Amino acid sequence: MKIFRVEFDARSMSTGDGIAKFPANFELMPPDGEPVKNWTSPSVIVPTGNNWDFLPSSIGARVCSPRLTELLSEYLTVTDYVEWLPIETEGTKRGENWRVLHFSKPMAVLDRSRSKFLSTGALIKPAFDPKLVENLAFFSIPGSYKFEFFVNEPLKKEAERRKMQGVFCKQVDELR
Repeated sequence: MKIFRVEFDARSMSTGDGIAKFPANFELMPPDGEPVKNWTSPSVIVPTGNNWDFLPSSIGARVCSPRLTELLSEYLTVTDYVEWLPIETEGTKRGENWRVLHFSKPMAVLDRSRSKFLSTGALIKPAFDPKLVENLAFFSIPGSYKFEFFVNEPLKKEAERRKMQGVFCKQVDELR
């Protein structure tokens, strides 16, 4: 099984700056691993241009289109710790049901003996324990960047089949 890091694909952009802009006074997202308390749907400007399905944001949140939210929701299991936080979209996407993907509990799925770390302890190349990811279609890991997350190969292929825009999947591990 292969594991892929999902990143925003700037190559898919033709116009616009590709950043979902949250209000300047909006608080930063809590780190993965903490449930979001007292979420108030902010008014967010989603850029014009291509119909992206995944966007980075001015606060480091994972901003997902209704199409990507639907796809990921199809792969959720009872053991996933995912919160879908609604946002109010402005601009050309006004009224669409975009969501912020937040992992309230990142999964301890790393194979630390195969992962590569800097001397500071920062993770530079993840490697995953096959037993710990075998039932996960998508997940976050402690210490990962806010806008990234990981998917398995079947989910990646389904995203490609549905032609998700703005989604770039880079292989980071192959499990045997």
